[in-house]
Amino acid sequence: MPIDREALRRKLQESFFVEAKERLQAIDEIHTEWLRHSITTGSVESLFREVHSLKGAARAAGLNDHEALCHEWENLLSHARHNPDVLTDDKVNWSIQQFSALQQLCNAIVDNTISEHTSTPQTQTNVNEAKQSAKGTVRVNQRQLDELLHSSNAVKQIQQQLGALQRKLHSHIRTRDIDMQRHQRSDTVLQQLHSLLPQFNSHQQSLVRELLSYADWAQVQFRHHHDRLVEQNRELNDLSQQLRRETDTMHEQLEEILLQPAARLLDGTAAIVRDLADNAHKTIEFVTYVDDIQIDKRMIDELRPVVTHMLRNAVDHGIVNRGVINVRLQATMAGRFELMISDNGRGIDIEKLYQVALKQGAVSADKKHLTERDKQLLMFTSGVSTSDMITEVSGRGIGMTIAQEILERIGGKLKINSKPGQGTQFVIDLPTSMSTFQAVVVRCDDDTYALPALSVDECIRVRDSDITRVKGRPTITYREQQLALIFMRDFMGYARTEAAQPIYHVIVIHAHQESIALCVDELVGNQELTVKPLGAPLHTVQLIMGAAEDSSGHLTPIINPNDILRMTRLQSPGASAVATRDRQARQQGRILVVDDSFTSRGLLKSIIEAAGYNVTTANDGHEAWNILKQNEFDLLVSDIEMPKMDGFVLTSKVRADHSLNALPVILVTALQSPEDQTRGLEAGANAYLVKSSFEQDSLLDAIARLI
Repeated sequence: MPIDREALRRKLQESFFVEAKERLQAIDEIHTEWLRHSITTGSVESLFREVHSLKGAARAAGLNDHEALCHEWENLLSHARHNPDVLTDDKVNWSIQQFSALQQLCNAIVDNTISEHTSTPQTQTNVNEAKQSAKGTVRVNQRQLDELLHSSNAVKQIQQQLGALQRKLHSHIRTRDIDMQRHQRSDTVLQQLHSLLPQFNSHQQSLVRELLSYADWAQVQFRHHHDRLVEQNRELNDLSQQLRRETDTMHEQLEEILLQPAARLLDGTAAIVRDLADNAHKTIEFVTYVDDIQIDKRMIDELRPVVTHMLRNAVDHGIVNRGVINVRLQATMAGRFELMISDNGRGIDIEKLYQVALKQGAVSADKKHLTERDKQLLMFTSGVSTSDMITEVSGRGIGMTIAQEILERIGGKLKINSKPGQGTQFVIDLPTSMSTFQAVVVRCDDDTYALPALSVDECIRVRDSDITRVKGRPTITYREQQLALIFMRDFMGYARTEAAQPIYHVIVIHAHQESIALCVDELVGNQELTVKPLGAPLHTVQLIMGAAEDSSGHLTPIINPNDILRMTRLQSPGASAVATRDRQARQQGRILVVDDSFTSRGLLKSIIEAAGYNVTTANDGHEAWNILKQNEFDLLVSDIEMPKMDGFVLTSKVRADHSLNALPVILVTALQSPEDQTRGLEAGANAYLVKSSFEQDSLLDAIARLI
């Protein structure tokens, strides 16, 4: 059956509009934070990722104007990620203007859709029929529905707490039953005392009668209160059961409203792969298999950018010329499903990933003996990419970082299988609903924290004698394997005494197919929590993936096991400070700029010098070659179309020269066809920036990555 491309286009644009509304609200919150307070690296990173995701969604929906606007916006933010000080008041205002412009473009989608629906009498008839069939339905804002579902979860938790209170009351009644039996035994004593009255004098008889009267009254009152307590407990039990039934029904109905066919997740993916393959001049077969299952609409919305990023990686980095990409969605158990994306391409170049990460400062220089699994974690580090060339589509090293953060937020477990020359497989285990999740609650000092139960293998107690040291680090033996012992106090900034303790509470957690032993002060127990995502200023905070609120309003931070693994395996104390010093040192590099246009050459020189680099210029490729042979440079920025020697030839000569072949090369040109980009890659260029969409920050971002 032929694809109805027009219907697909409308569906993708409607999906983009829904996603854009949510992301634009997050962007608006970040802008508000900038205006009220100072601009931080974290907030710039958050805004960059929101804009980057919007750009990818716009490309998937075929919204070229939206994509171009986001690309221009992204270029500004890409440089500010490393240096927030470049965001002057003018640039902040420009960012806000971009926000307003994108809002208008998004609103135009709705206007165009309405216009298309009412353009012909036949279409108008269809619209009227649709209205008749939709009688009795109402459109609900996604955010309001989410809030309603969250309130339902909160009521469910209150109902559970009410059940716990009822159990306490029942236990109290059982205690009162024992007291009642004691009172009944005291009746015999009171009767005996009453029979002894004639033996007392009149004054004593008066006192004893008053005592007996009070005892009779107390027994009546005790029985009365006991009976009332039993009756109220019965009523409370009936109300609790009714509340549980109603709460469960309401919660199930709300979740059913959000359930959609899992196939909706793959809407438009075939077109994405086809376009990417055409642009890269590759032949790719795209195969999908989807079980007849339904998953939460919010899960579908969250997973779309993950699927897009992984498909883009499969096309750009995996398959060389010809290959197959497989996507499988299937149920695994009650309430869970599996998303598998695989290709039969070249696989992940682990060693190249490690070398790039070292250069970027993403891994400490003293971490020289990382395992392949540890090196594999680097693909989720922001700014680390194995792409041979930086373009507007790939090479920025941000896609997998965003994908991993989304999976962590929605409770997904990711497994990666990759072998050189045999392809790569991503297997993601996910819940079908985003409502609640099971957590293991622990205590550190006087504070409580939660860990996702899916990441917890076992909770154990360890004696001090069971702890050994391997290469100076504490380890324990767990099921015949050595696990590094990580103290939660160290990660969370609490003081820790070096004195030995008789017993340590240890939680064995797994992340990325690796296990770690996490030592906590106390294990509180298992709880079902409703996750509240962190706000815009906080959602990039390391180690924390969200928070859960109890009925008293107390927030319990939820620890991210993947962050614990990454920080343990890849970083050393003070690594970030070292990376900062390295970046500052690199910014003193010497750069040769080549362009036959006086205006373009002067503009490039001004932009690069303003960023703190030393710049030398050349009028054409021939002059540049002579300068390169006589002086040392850290990077070459060149135009392509020049007299005497063009940029392609200059790049090829640099790569062929033994003394210059390691010099990074950026081609800045008006030539934007895929053939020209391919020719630049074959010549040996590291980045290819098109002047028609060129902004100074995209150039500076490429320079910062390559030097």
